[in-house]
Amino acid sequence: MARWRQSSISANPEDALPLVFYPFINRKCSGTAALQRAISRPNLLQPTLVATEDTSARLVHPLCLPESTQQCEKVRRDRRSVVFVTVAYFAACLVALFLLPEYQQLIARMMAFLAVIGAYCSTDYWLTFRSNDDLKDRANYYAWLFIKSPRYVYGFLIFYLLSGFLQWQDTETFLARYALLFDLPPNEPWRFMTGSLIHASLAHWLTNLVMCLGVVALCAPSLGLMTMPVFVGGGTLSFLATYVFESRFSISSADGLVGTSGGIAALLGCMIGLTLRYSASYPKRLGFTVMYFLLVSSILGAIFQANTSLACHLAGAGVGAFVALFLPDRLAAGGGFPTNTA
Repeated sequence: MARWRQSSISANPEDALPLVFYPFINRKCSGTAALQRAISRPNLLQPTLVATEDTSARLVHPLCLPESTQQCEKVRRDRRSVVFVTVAYFAACLVALFLLPEYQQLIARMMAFLAVIGAYCSTDYWLTFRSNDDLKDRANYYAWLFIKSPRYVYGFLIFYLLSGFLQWQDTETFLARYALLFDLPPNEPWRFMTGSLIHASLAHWLTNLVMCLGVVALCAPSLGLMTMPVFVGGGTLSFLATYVFESRFSISSADGLVGTSGGIAALLGCMIGLTLRYSASYPKRLGFTVMYFLLVSSILGAIFQANTSLACHLAGAGVGAFVALFLPDRLAAGGGFPTNTA
C-alpha cells in the first residue's frame, strides 16, 4: 500500500473538533460553521483538510468524510457542467468559424483548447468521477499533497522572486549577459543553464511562476530532493537540445532562448514516468491528468504562440521521463508520517 494511503495525520489533542486546517498557510479554524464552509463547495483541488469525531480526529480531504456522498455528487455535477459548457462554447466557435472568416486563426486556436479541455474532462469523468471509491482515492492523494508540498512550493516561490528581482534591475543588460543565444559566443557554455532560469519579460516571468508553483505542488512530493536538480538539469538539457535543433534546421526567427518552461516540462515528464513505472503507488489514471497538464501548459501553448519553443518543451519532458527510469518509488509503503500537524 502506498504511503499516502496508509498515512494518519491527526489534529493535536488540544484542538477542538470539528477542525478545518489550511496547510498552505498553516491556519486552523474550529467549529461547525468553519466545517460547513469547507464542505459547502467541494472541490478536489481545494487545499483544505478537516477533522471530526467521525474521522477519529484524523485530518482528511472534505470528500473523504463518512457523510460525503452528497459532496461527491456535487463534484460530479460540477464536472458535468464543465463538459457541457465546453461543448457549448465549441459549438459556438464552430458557427463563428464560418460567419467570421477574418478571425479564423484565433477561433481555430480557441477551438483546439476547448477540444483538449473537453476531451480531458469528459474522459476523466467517465473513468474516475463516476466511482465514489476512485474519487475519494484521488481526494486522499491530493490531501497528502497539500500536507507535503508547501515547503517545496515556498522554496520555488523564493527562487522566482529572487531571480526576478535580480533580472529587473537592468533587464536588457541581464538578458545580453545570461540568455542563451543561438549565435553562441565562444567559451560561454554556461548560457545553457542561465538562459533556462531567466525570462524575457514580466508577463513571461509571471506566467511561468504560476505554472511552476502548480507543477511543483503536484510533482515535488514524489521527487523529494530531486525536484530542483530535475528542474535545473532538465531546463539546461532542453536548452542544449533546442540549440542543436536550431543550429541544424534554423526554424525559429528568434536570436535566442530564455525561460523556465523547459524545466517545468522536465518535472511533468518525470512525474509521468513515475506514474507509469509505479502505477500501484498512485491514484488510478493520475498519469492521464499529468499528461493533460503537460499538453495544455507546454505543448499547446508552444504550438499556438510563435515565440514559444515546442522543441524546448518536448526535450524537457523527454529528459524528465528519462530521469524517472532511475528514481526510486518514494511513495512505496514504509517510512511513516507524524501523528500531529504541529
